[in-house]
Amino acid sequence: MARDRELSRREALRLGVAALGGSILLGGHVPIVLAQGGARHLIVRGGRVIDGSGQPPTENATVVIEGDRIVAVQAGAVEVPPGARVIDASGLTVMPGLIDMHVHASDWMWPLFLRFGVTSIRDLGSEPDYILKVRDDERQGRLKAPRIFAAGPLLDGTPAYWGNSWGGSLSLGSADEARAAAERLLDRGVDLLKLYQRLPLDAARAAVEAATARGVPVAGHLSAVSAQQAAELGVRTIEHASGIDLVGSSETLQAAARLFGGGGTSLDATLLVFENLANLPRLGLTYPNLNLVPSSVVQAWLNSRSEVVARNTTDERLGFGQRAAKGRSSLVKMIDDLGGRLVVGSDTPMPFVVPGFSVHQEMELMAGAGVPPLSVIRAATSAAADALGRPELGRVGAGAVADLVLVSGDPASDITAMRRIRKVVKGGAVVHEA
Repeated sequence: MARDRELSRREALRLGVAALGGSILLGGHVPIVLAQGGARHLIVRGGRVIDGSGQPPTENATVVIEGDRIVAVQAGAVEVPPGARVIDASGLTVMPGLIDMHVHASDWMWPLFLRFGVTSIRDLGSEPDYILKVRDDERQGRLKAPRIFAAGPLLDGTPAYWGNSWGGSLSLGSADEARAAAERLLDRGVDLLKLYQRLPLDAARAAVEAATARGVPVAGHLSAVSAQQAAELGVRTIEHASGIDLVGSSETLQAAARLFGGGGTSLDATLLVFENLANLPRLGLTYPNLNLVPSSVVQAWLNSRSEVVARNTTDERLGFGQRAAKGRSSLVKMIDDLGGRLVVGSDTPMPFVVPGFSVHQEMELMAGAGVPPLSVIRAATSAAADALGRPELGRVGAGAVADLVLVSGDPASDITAMRRIRKVVKGGAVVHEA
């Protein structure tokens, strides 16, 4: 764009929506013309901007927000319009709001997600009456929570892994039953479907076909179906690296890593869950941020720890779990090396998986596996948004939804800087301040 060119809101949004793969950077000192009529105007200036695309940060940049959208990202200063709120981000890093791609939600979690910069979640298994109501409450402004993308119940085989008494799981005995269940959920407006462990291949195919016909993505926690079969069906994300031989040869892992290349399937590895399971005997009340979790939930986690430890005390079982955890980390590194697709999910509230904070831990484990910090950030922002089918999220660029996290330090060089959150913006409004 030419220097000193005036950028209208309509033109900024048009250009931004056409280029949501990255930021729109304006050169020079550009006057920003914001629409009148009551829209919120927010200027976040002087920070280091990580746009979520995986590209290097832009220093001393300013993000211009009108209402719930970013209208411009300016390298350098801008002329602040009258009435705009200004946040001085000097010395801070400005990046997209985080997206947790694997959640089983409860009401106590909402403030923790926002506190730790998680502005969107994907719920992968809840009773539909509950999760669809809270999703709609959030969308209508009745609930202060992250954006919620809901799958409804698990689509499982027979007998269902979690039995028949929980409304968050369906036992489906045939392809016709799976197709009918998928259609009912799609009619209710779910954002995606989730295939579960015991669902056979023909039923999985029927559910995926129903979802694909409506443009709705599918996630899979697999057992009866392999990851390769799921990817061939068009399943959008493979959860936990399920359906993959994680203790096989390096060649086996390399072949699995290639599943997450150009075909559109992403890995949601949930490394933290398995890290915690491998170290469960040593986890307890000193676990970080456990004080933020309701005491009843903490007690349930402690009880679960005792039960799991009692079942897994043999050297053989402990060794297998440790080898699988190592294989999962190696797979993540291989996928990144191949330029493949990774997203970040926590699987909260598995034991000692604290909502929000666990996303930071997951990102740190990915970095520890050898994934560069900017690629880790992309997995938690723009790549996750793409897997949701929501490219307007997870980015700092003109036309994107104004979800931002401001942190002290530079996560591009040290991913642990993500823990030092100073402000969280969701839809152009500050929802948390440290």
